[in-house]
Amino acid sequence: MKSHRSVYLAGFLLILLMAGCRSKDEEYKKGPFLFYINGEGTGLVREEYVMEGEDPEKAVQTMLDKLSEPPESVDIKSAFPNGVEAVGFALDKNKLHLYMNEKYSETDEVEEVLLRAALVQSLTQIPGVEMVDIYVGEKPLTAKNGQIIGYMGKDSFVRNTGTALKSLQKATLTLFFADKSGEKLVSEKVDVRFFGNVSMEKRIVEQLIKGPQTNDLKPVLSPDTKILSVSVKDGICYVNFDEKFLTHSYEAKPEIVIHGIVDSIISNCSVSRVQIAVEGESTVKFQGSISLAEPFDRSIELVEHE
Repeated sequence: MKSHRSVYLAGFLLILLMAGCRSKDEEYKKGPFLFYINGEGTGLVREEYVMEGEDPEKAVQTMLDKLSEPPESVDIKSAFPNGVEAVGFALDKNKLHLYMNEKYSETDEVEEVLLRAALVQSLTQIPGVEMVDIYVGEKPLTAKNGQIIGYMGKDSFVRNTGTALKSLQKATLTLFFADKSGEKLVSEKVDVRFFGNVSMEKRIVEQLIKGPQTNDLKPVLSPDTKILSVSVKDGICYVNFDEKFLTHSYEAKPEIVIHGIVDSIISNCSVSRVQIAVEGESTVKFQGSISLAEPFDRSIELVEHE
């Protein structure tokens, strides 16, 4: 069995498990419960559940099967995103090792946190299950900074009876990607959900790395590109990439790549210029032709207008 790990509690795990107010009848319900996502997709709600049998392993499998199925109520939905599955588990001295398929790693931040909270809050009600740790494939689940999240218990998520996920925000972003020829920028509207501890500037760069939703458009960043840091000072957004930003083979002109980033950030944020660095250095040339030494202004001329 894998060694014990300390629980990593990032700020965005302030999950408010009960969406909206509860009636007096609901207050007196003692459970157990299954946890699902509310209709807005912003928090968890609970449904009473009848636990049968005393064997913990059978109880875990039955509960996982039930959680992955669509609930009877049309007002709520399973916390499992499409394609995400629990492919196995091992129970060792009140600690449950839960193995998810590789699709788990493709979930966005909101989906992942809600699914994790639903799993832990539901499964730790089973007698004989006190802690849960999650693996994606054979690798332990990690936070964005690479730190292993480790074991989680019923107290790893904050309960509250107010509105769900106070730190959750929604926004419609105008992002710029390359056209078919790679010679012009085309805008695309994207609806995103994110936690308040993530800056808008960083969220935009993350969305650019995910690529366009429109098939006719080409990405301006490789999915392998790593964001080392994003910060804002004196009206300038500073974006620091790893070296893959320089070495990737792009399907767009160098100026299209640069201004896909720059125009996307300036169009959505209160900054006037964007400074790009690679491994902390700006004294380099992108694709051998564009100097990164100075901050970039928005370039409307590169945008294809209808």
